[in-house]
Amino acid sequence: MEVLGRGRFAIVKKVNNLAVKTIYTDDQVLPHNWRAEVAALNNVRSPNVITAENVLEKLEIMEPYVAISMQLLSYTLEAVIYQNAKANFPANTGFRNAMPLDRATQIIKGIANGLTAIHAQGIIHRDLKPENIMFLKSSDVSASYNPIIIDFGIAYVPGVSKEEFNEKITQISTNEYKSPEALYGVKNYTEKVDIWALGCLLARLLNPDCTPLFTPYTSEIGLVLAQKSELGPPDLNNCPSLSGCLSPCWEGTKKPGVLDAITAKFENEPNAKTLVSLMFKMLDFEWTNRPSAEEIVNTLN
Repeated sequence: MEVLGRGRFAIVKKVNNLAVKTIYTDDQVLPHNWRAEVAALNNVRSPNVITAENVLEKLEIMEPYVAISMQLLSYTLEAVIYQNAKANFPANTGFRNAMPLDRATQIIKGIANGLTAIHAQGIIHRDLKPENIMFLKSSDVSASYNPIIIDFGIAYVPGVSKEEFNEKITQISTNEYKSPEALYGVKNYTEKVDIWALGCLLARLLNPDCTPLFTPYTSEIGLVLAQKSELGPPDLNNCPSLSGCLSPCWEGTKKPGVLDAITAKFENEPNAKTLVSLMFKMLDFEWTNRPSAEEIVNTLN
């Protein structure tokens, strides 16, 4: 059986044209929760969200596990980004982003559509990143760019996750996609952590050199400084959700970065105005100011 992916507590293999994720349940530590993952896969219905075909529980043995069968998908958003990267000339001077604007829009709208269904159930994905957005290979070009959200391994699911709503675990997300509220240990965060991550994904799709927004990622304090550098320090008067945890490291000034490069790239393209504006709204330090997933879909329709 071909191994498709491997994590700390699980392995995904190709079995009879399905992707089968085997989770070793006795090894899991929070925020990993296989019961929450199964509940999310069973309860969310959207063409932009993976679902479980079958769940097999083997819990009364020496090495208990759960096997989840899912649709076999073809490639990740990371692969799509790479496919649309063109080498600069002269050689060895990096890459330029050649992704068409309408394709980036379609991808973001699809992810937001999936998040709309997820958030409607009170579920927070908590790990949006290019590796967790996949596509099904198709002869239909439009269908082949229809994103599907996968991997609910650390999702928050009301009534199933072993966390109180106002005491959620903040060791979530991956590297540069982590929101300020989670980064600063604010435990009553909401589904808007997914919207921040979506804003980071959009910046990645629009970035002229194809690199992530906050890169290179080296540590959480490095991420704090990178967020401040890109966006400027948050306004204490307009950021009540973080006001109790702000510290002197938030002080300073904004520096030229990826967001400036994106703004300059699209300043003369009227069709990009809405998408760039949405990106900045998604990347608001104050999570109550970020749009909902449904609002993003409606704006892009």
